[in-house]
Amino acid sequence: MSGKTIGSFGAPGTGKSHFARSAANVAKVAVACIDPGEESFYLQHPKIGEQQVATFFDDKWRPFHGKYEATGYRGFMKWLDKQRSSDAQVIVIDPADELSDLIFHEVLKHSNTDDPREMPYGAAYIAHDRALKEAINETRALSYLGKDTIWIWHGRMREMEGAGDPEKGKSMQGDDVIEFEDRYLPAIGTNFRQHIAGMFQMWMYAYTKGQGPGTKYLLRATQNLACNAKVRVEFKAGVQATMLPNDYKSLLEAIK
Repeated sequence: MSGKTIGSFGAPGTGKSHFARSAANVAKVAVACIDPGEESFYLQHPKIGEQQVATFFDDKWRPFHGKYEATGYRGFMKWLDKQRSSDAQVIVIDPADELSDLIFHEVLKHSNTDDPREMPYGAAYIAHDRALKEAINETRALSYLGKDTIWIWHGRMREMEGAGDPEKGKSMQGDDVIEFEDRYLPAIGTNFRQHIAGMFQMWMYAYTKGQGPGTKYLLRATQNLACNAKVRVEFKAGVQATMLPNDYKSLLEAIK
């Protein structure tokens, strides 16, 4: 049985990392924490041990001190390669947009700069997109081994990109305006953010309904004006693909 590549993105506080961590309830996970602060969150789960969590961070990348040492991306790719032979059934990358930063470090270190604009002809952006595609393709290869991969993306507000579905709303001044429900795209620094959704079998928008103790955390299998995502799985009859529970096990149960 082939695995799935799943991308989850959305606003802060919508439960993206909770969705990824919930996979440990039904399968063994291996987690790549690109933000060191995420490590303790995953280790709080009783079924996730320290050997299952790896942290990647360029602590020697200090351009303000003239130090351009980058090790994070290469370390991550070596770790990802090891997952081919590991017993982990679900591979988590969180947050993937910070992996994008590590890629830029790798690309820029040879030019001793932290500004992609200092490299000619958009070379830094081209090299970044190529490396990010390579990382995604590695996880797509893992799907042939029956492993699921979950990429967690922070979102970035864009007024036109990722506009979603228009709805009537009110401005702060009380005027009638057109608002967009999901104006987020992955927070990466190239135009690849508009196309990246198409590289995943499932592209999920995380959102909440309600407030306080009654808040519901949900996922929507989404595509919008900027993200031409195709959900390459079939949901069971009666399942609302726009209101999926934000839980890995529940998502699997909703798929045929």
